[in-house]
Amino acid sequence: RKELIEKTQLPFNKVLVIPHGNYLNTIPENPPYSEARKYLGLPSGSPVLLFFGQIKKVKGLDLLLQALPHVVNKFPDLKLVVAGKVWKDDFSRYKKLILENNLNNNVLLHIRYISDSEVPYFFNSADLVILPYRKIYQSGVLLMAMSYGVPVLVSNLKGMTEVITEGENGFTFQSENPTDLRKSLIKILSKPELNKVIIEKAYESINQN
Repeated sequence: RKELIEKTQLPFNKVLVIPHGNYLNTIPENPPYSEARKYLGLPSGSPVLLFFGQIKKVKGLDLLLQALPHVVNKFPDLKLVVAGKVWKDDFSRYKKLILENNLNNNVLLHIRYISDSEVPYFFNSADLVILPYRKIYQSGVLLMAMSYGVPVLVSNLKGMTEVITEGENGFTFQSENPTDLRKSLIKILSKPELNKVIIEKAYESINQN
């Protein structure tokens, strides 16, 4: 809204915001955690990170892949699931990063359109959804993750921090900073017991607001 007003000089009261709704009433009956992990070929005990949605430069998948080697050193059985269709981008550069950082055993790729019927398997398998975006106004993936009861780690862009308060209903890191992303990931994965409170607060915030 702020940017639109700055670019068009429209009066403030002429620009109305319709909030992006949650997905609480659209989620189908969820497959159990064990069934979801089996469907995706994921081990039951490993921490699983999820990068979900269209893959394009603005989404910052490269930042996540740059941060991941240090996290894997601390959590060797960690898995990153990347799920989504490439849009106006070259996925070969991400494959190169995976190869250069010896992440082949830690990254599971589903580079395709994910049908609605498959979506629950991805979210129910994840311990954390990561949105390392470079620029965004709002994210359906963010609100979907919160609706599924999965903690989120997001870049500290205005569109994200309007929804997420660090350490309360989710986690944030400094946008476009792989080092800060790495530190945040290690901190979150080291204290999984905190996620229960985060999930409850996230549900409360999207249900009420």
